[in-house]
Amino acid sequence: MRPGIFEEKSNNHLKEVTAKIRERYRASTYAQLEETASGDSNRVKEKRFLSFIALGNAVLADEFLARAYNKQESFRFGVMSTSSIQQARYATVASVTLFCRTAIDNGLPENLAYSISDSYLLHLDETESIEEIQFLSLSAFREYCQVMQDWRLQSCRKEIKQCCEYILMHIHEPISLTELAELVNLSPNHLSALFLKETSFRPTEYIRAQKLNYARYILDNYSPTIATLANLLAFPSPSAFARQFKQQYGLTPTEYQRRKE
Repeated sequence: MRPGIFEEKSNNHLKEVTAKIRERYRASTYAQLEETASGDSNRVKEKRFLSFIALGNAVLADEFLARAYNKQESFRFGVMSTSSIQQARYATVASVTLFCRTAIDNGLPENLAYSISDSYLLHLDETESIEEIQFLSLSAFREYCQVMQDWRLQSCRKEIKQCCEYILMHIHEPISLTELAELVNLSPNHLSALFLKETSFRPTEYIRAQKLNYARYILDNYSPTIATLANLLAFPSPSAFARQFKQQYGLTPTEYQRRKE
């Protein structure tokens, strides 16, 4: 056995165990958050859906969709037709319209946003299955989240885009500059310089900004403890999270939460 192979296997096993525990903790945390939000009004739930389009993170949207689908949670609309299939059509039109407007309000060019909307509504016109019609709403939601993500990264060279997508995919984990540099086969210094040139952020600043942006989404839509949120987004400590949040938004997380009261 070559020197170091035991340590290598041990490290790999440790990473696997850590990942499983982190995933279990994350699922448990989301379950607790959603349990506290179960009595929210339909408008509040609607805003929760739309906030993911503003975030422009398709990975987090997929997580959210999986939880919402398991709970059979979606928008609730009043009775707009005595026909079940027409009711489903009207609800899908309303949903896609909301998604389109949210995307435009958060920077997606109107021609692109409307093009997506038109494509879904044309497909809706050809669909006769109620189940398929209802699924179109979720599909459109996912598409707008993905397009928002792609649009924001479109001008970046492939190495930077790859790093940004990796950060979005691993927002619940600690991410280092070395890790990103290895991902794209660049030196840390070279990657940092490229990142700053193309995004106006250094990699560590971009990681922090994405985590804080998602933290703000959770604070807008749920009522977590600061410790829970710090752990969920892999900040070193609750105090470090609170300090960085205030630097970014001018309020501590607790002060930000109180604005809802």
